[in-house]
Amino acid sequence: MGILKKYLLIKIIPLLYLAFTSVESHAYEAGSFLSLDDGTKIHYQEAGTGETILLIHGYASWSYTWNAVIPALATHYHVLAPDLVGFGLSDKPDLKYGFDLFANQLKEFLEKKGVARAILIGNSKGGGVAIQFVNRYPNSVTRLVLVDTAGASDEFNIYQLFLKFAFSPLMRDFPKSPDMAGMILKDILYYDASKVTQEQINMYYLPFTTEGVMNAGWKAMTAGPDVFPDEYFMNIRVPTLVLWGENDKLTPVDQSKMRLELIPDSRREVIQNCGHLPQEEQSKDFLDRVTEFLDEARPN
Repeated sequence: MGILKKYLLIKIIPLLYLAFTSVESHAYEAGSFLSLDDGTKIHYQEAGTGETILLIHGYASWSYTWNAVIPALATHYHVLAPDLVGFGLSDKPDLKYGFDLFANQLKEFLEKKGVARAILIGNSKGGGVAIQFVNRYPNSVTRLVLVDTAGASDEFNIYQLFLKFAFSPLMRDFPKSPDMAGMILKDILYYDASKVTQEQINMYYLPFTTEGVMNAGWKAMTAGPDVFPDEYFMNIRVPTLVLWGENDKLTPVDQSKMRLELIPDSRREVIQNCGHLPQEEQSKDFLDRVTEFLDEARPN
């Protein structure tokens, strides 16, 4: 039996079973909401004053992923952490989702917040959004941090396939359970599953209770591109930190060298004992490296 079939038997069948377990409701005090010109509402968190940092989460995630680092970043910066449209508590209209749409929406979001230029920090597919953004709006970015980013490799990965399946139309009619979020966090996103708390599981599950999340997630997951052309990396002209979890299963650490080394003013750092979400699993190490980089690369 091939590796794909084995993985589907081990992971998908339990997932279908868990989908029928009882669904709990979890209260969450939402942040703020902002309407784009087309009426789409974006949910976001905001804290601090000073130079703006825009935090961009990955797909199947939302602004909650930055909760462990927002307070520290907000002591020196103005932090904005939006939910991409289609994810979190933002609206989920039936659109053509993808990096281009998200980059354009975030530019409008920043303009409506009165921000002309910002530091971009993107994790996973949020890193892909950041790469698209800096290529389309180069004068709007001062520094760039790419955290276990997508867009640098199109190598086959069984864990990425599993996440796409979780949003597929085949799963759309199944009741959802927090156990599904727990499985993804523990088996795919984290290196040390013992660090995953019940609160995190509940909070990652919460957006799955909102209307339209499966359709939006599926469209975004399958939109592509899986990898940007080389010139997208060569065209990045701002200081860039490439930051990676050493034990990332979803985007293995070798991908931190693929094409990302084409960014002219970049440096690469690896966080040990860490999976796909350094801002959560190793938040102190993440903060130390990011704040040091931002200070050293500060424009004169």
